[in-house]
Amino acid sequence: MKQLGVTKIISFIDDSFLHDQIEAPQVQTKGMKSVHIPISMDSFNNPIINDSDVAKLAEEVKSSEGSVFVHCSQGKKRTPMMVWKLAEYLNSKLVNNK
Repeated sequence: MKQLGVTKIISFIDDSFLHDQIEAPQVQTKGMKSVHIPISMDSFNNPIINDSDVAKLAEEVKSSEGSVFVHCSQGKKRTPMMVWKLAEYLNSKLVNNK
């Protein structure tokens, strides 16, 4: 991924052990920054996304020195929802700054 210009990998998995002990060290040894924004699932298996999670994602993307790669465990719920919420967040910032 680093060859593609990725400098930061953001994980939405809710397992801190998996991120901190396995993923982050591997990402860092490849010269990239690893960020963890844990997103839990509700009883219906839907992501629980708070405004603070979206704001943190926006700040991490903004502060990146290159491309950002985002992921969760399967890429079916947390990642698409966070990207959608990020787009909404950025759109609201653009609309409010006009």
